[in-house]
Amino acid sequence: MKGTYRRLTAALMAVFLLLLCACSTPGSSSSSAVGSSSAAGSSSAGSSSQGSSSAAESTPGPTETPAPPPSSSPEPTATPVPTPPSSTPPVFSAADPTPPPSSPEEENRGEELSPIEKVVEEATDKRHLQLSETPLTSEDSASRYFYDMVAENYVDFGVFVSKPVFAHTAEEYAELFPGLDSISMTGATVYSNGYYFRFKVSRNINFALKTALFTGNTAYLTEAEQQACSNLYSVLDNCTSAAMSDVEKVLAIHNYIVSHTAYGAGANAYDAVGVLVDHVAVCDGYSKAFQLFMDVLEIPCVRFTGTAGGMSHAWNAVQLGGAWYHVDVTWDDPTPDTPDRISYQYFLVTDDIMRQDHNWSYAPVTCTDTSMLLYPYAGCTGETMEDLTGVYTAQVQNGYSYITLVYPTGLAADEDIVRHMGANSYYPSFTRGHWSVLVIRH
Repeated sequence: MKGTYRRLTAALMAVFLLLLCACSTPGSSSSSAVGSSSAAGSSSAGSSSQGSSSAAESTPGPTETPAPPPSSSPEPTATPVPTPPSSTPPVFSAADPTPPPSSPEEENRGEELSPIEKVVEEATDKRHLQLSETPLTSEDSASRYFYDMVAENYVDFGVFVSKPVFAHTAEEYAELFPGLDSISMTGATVYSNGYYFRFKVSRNINFALKTALFTGNTAYLTEAEQQACSNLYSVLDNCTSAAMSDVEKVLAIHNYIVSHTAYGAGANAYDAVGVLVDHVAVCDGYSKAFQLFMDVLEIPCVRFTGTAGGMSHAWNAVQLGGAWYHVDVTWDDPTPDTPDRISYQYFLVTDDIMRQDHNWSYAPVTCTDTSMLLYPYAGCTGETMEDLTGVYTAQVQNGYSYITLVYPTGLAADEDIVRHMGANSYYPSFTRGHWSVLVIRH
């Protein structure tokens, strides 16, 4: 009996175990499906569980939620790695924030730099030093400073600004100030408190007046200089015209200066203002005024300096038709002042004639052409005494107080010619090439 009971009990346990195994099969299949999904890329794992995979594939399991695409997942933030310092020294750029700090507008203005900023790109970098000067803080103040330095005859100086755009290149300053004869930038340095640009210049003798006349900007001029510019334009309007030749214009300006200026001392006697405003000047003022007129008329002109009559002296030379000629307006103005008399003894003459009583060590040009020697004496020449008598009579009838006679040198003595004309007052004759010039007071 006991044996039968044990056998029955064992059979029931076997049935229970079979039922238990049958109930656990779906869970095993689900677990196998998740495993194959996570290891789909491993062939060795797939082959070792081939039987389990087949049973799992035939048994439906839970639905998987698809993983989001990689692009929708946020990228992890990388921790920046510090870059080791380079052994190459840094290159300074005009866009660097110091000095001084750059504004957002300046930082976003693009790659195009102004000419002066391009200079800064190559400037000497001394930003570890501070210049003891106070930098200029505007373009107007920097331009005025530059102008004053040139006007005061400085030839080598610097402009110190808080921003590079307040200064200018040499080419730009030449356009702003046409009274400069030459200019070059000799250095550019960046300091911790500003930008320093150094220039070397040479200036026209009429720097202030020429700059104003050529640019129309009279803001930097004194009241007297402004009046000089106004008077110069009036003279040009009244004494010259577009229809005149260059030599006619030169003659007209020569005559104006001689007839409207007295030789003497004055506040502006050494400047063109003396001629144009005060009407009193010395040779410096005469020659500078003549130079200024020629510059405005665009007639090539230079200035000679040397000695004459044992004293320091200045005069001019002009270029006409490709040839150069001396013009000494001062010595063509009789002293004491005689407004109705104009001499041409030193007008359009050669080096040889000029060296009879003028001396110079440096000659900016050479004057050898003789074709203009008789130009100012049209209607005054005669080959014989009879010719000269006719010339004399014509000038008297025209109301001339000073009669000019031009004749071949050696024709007769001064006194004989004067007596022949019935006069008794004259100025000693002088020669121009093969001709003599005699002026008789009627």
